[in-house]
Amino acid sequence: MNVFLSSTSRDLKAHREAAFEAIQGLGMHCIRMEDFHGPAEKIEDFDAKQLGVCDLVIILLGHLHGSCPSGSKKSYTELEYEAAIESGKPCILFLADEDLPLPARLIEKPIKQARQQGFRRRAAEGVIRDTFSSPEDLAKRIVQAIHKWRESTLRSSPTTFLPLPPQPNLARPYALQENFVGRVTERRELSQWLLAGHNILSMVALGGMGKSALAWAWLQRDVLGIPLPGIADTKDEQCRVPSNARPDGILWWSFYENEASFITFVRESLYYASDGQRDAMAVPNIFDQVKIMTALLAQRRLLFVLDGFERELQAYAGLNAAYQGDAFRIDEHLDARSCISPYARDFVRWIAATPMRSRVLITSRLDFKELDNLAGCRRMDLGVLTRDDASHFFRTQAIRGTQAEIQDVCAS
Repeated sequence: MNVFLSSTSRDLKAHREAAFEAIQGLGMHCIRMEDFHGPAEKIEDFDAKQLGVCDLVIILLGHLHGSCPSGSKKSYTELEYEAAIESGKPCILFLADEDLPLPARLIEKPIKQARQQGFRRRAAEGVIRDTFSSPEDLAKRIVQAIHKWRESTLRSSPTTFLPLPPQPNLARPYALQENFVGRVTERRELSQWLLAGHNILSMVALGGMGKSALAWAWLQRDVLGIPLPGIADTKDEQCRVPSNARPDGILWWSFYENEASFITFVRESLYYASDGQRDAMAVPNIFDQVKIMTALLAQRRLLFVLDGFERELQAYAGLNAAYQGDAFRIDEHLDARSCISPYARDFVRWIAATPMRSRVLITSRLDFKELDNLAGCRRMDLGVLTRDDASHFFRTQAIRGTQAEIQDVCAS
């Protein structure tokens, strides 16, 4: 079994050697640049050939961006990572601890530091990952990770147990709090969009405005027709989607959940949209997976709800979804509103441009660049509660006062 080892070398030389010995000690063949002694060949050409024959890719990411091919802003390690992901190769990522020292002679310019920080954030999405400190610590973690990976490859694909249409796939449900009130206008608008609207509706608002709660309540109460505990208003019949107009299948996906990256979304949604006939393992190239899923959505009448899509944007790509504004002030080439994954970018563009029977609802803290001026999508800005709805919510929370007092407080 071949394992491709990728990392910068000047800052992680001892770590690379420890990783090599750990891999070889498991009876596997470790492919690395140090052992290549053939005729002169471009590094990117060597990488492409070796990645093609490997079974597993192990990537070590420190704090050094490293060298780049001529004319590219991406390092060789970053290009190796992207090639591995695009080819569908299983990857195990090891991130150097934040406090791992970097020799002063290796400290790079701020723009390269920002690129490496951005790469570390992007790479941490969608692959098995761990951290490391010393070479000995890394070797131990590599052995453990490979053992777990070997065990997982022997099990059946987890998609075998996922629900299929017409049963909704709500594997990552939203925990709706009690006393959801109002939003009747927005829920009616969502239902009208589902019946005869654009391919994509992007619901945009600041964090805490209730995007997820609204999308979940609408999906449960108005689309599926399920009595939803905790909804305080009852005069909402005008929001309901007729039973004969409901989608043939529904997938709710929350990017706020752990391991809920875009790549994982593609795998599970492809299986769902194809009635279990398409397993991502049989289509290793992610680009092809997205193309097939787009075709299925064009043919079928499905509803996908992608909650928290800002986690797929540059501005919120950190593991805690915090706004990453500083990186964009350092590197003017980064766009805070653009997708971190080229596959996510392709997906939203293709969905917007293709004649589509399905609908895709996206909630996000930030509108994203890929949907600017596209005819197949529409933006919906979620505003504040009306004063009457806010007053209704106060009363359901057992807050006492006269009608005038409560409305006066709720006016703000």
